[in-house]
Amino acid sequence: MLNNDIGFKLLDTTSDEKNQILMWDLLRLEKPELKNVTMPVVLVNGQISYDIENLKRFSRDFLKPFSGI
Repeated sequence: MLNNDIGFKLLDTTSDEKNQILMWDLLRLEKPELKNVTMPVVLVNGQISYDIENLKRFSRDFLKPFSGI
């Protein structure tokens, strides 16, 4: 996102309990039984990505309009 000049907001879920609660609330809306995630967790336009394989696909699809693919 930095390479493509895309604005974003970084929330620290490690040391900020409020952000950690928000992250888990959003994750459990998508998958209530989820117990573990691989960081980073990304939320774009209401779509959430929380595992490495999904993140690769998610990032590629998200960046298509910016890369001209």
